[in-house]
Amino acid sequence: MVHMNLSGYNLTRPISPNFGNLLSLTSFALDYNDLNGLLPLLNRLANLQYLFLQHNSLSRTILDWLADLPSLSELFVWNNNFSIPIPPSLLSRNSNWNFTYLPGNPFL
Repeated sequence: MVHMNLSGYNLTRPISPNFGNLLSLTSFALDYNDLNGLLPLLNRLANLQYLFLQHNSLSRTILDWLADLPSLSELFVWNNNFSIPIPPSLLSRNSNWNFTYLPGNPFL
């Protein structure tokens, strides 16, 4: 599987860590649900280019390992409950990097 689109399905549980086993995944859309809890470790998804997590209820910090995903070019996390700090490694990626975390994260 290369693309997984679960946008707008009214999902309400935490994101399963089993998604981290989909090693060929390049695009992962979980936006516009009511997912909650912590973002699981997905650091084995070396081919992941696009990660859409906006408009959920995810919490805690945005994790450093996201910056280590070599192919990740777009990360959208606005309208969640993430808190500071935003890892500097995410803010300092190359110019082709699109990281959108505002508005709607009240703790950032």
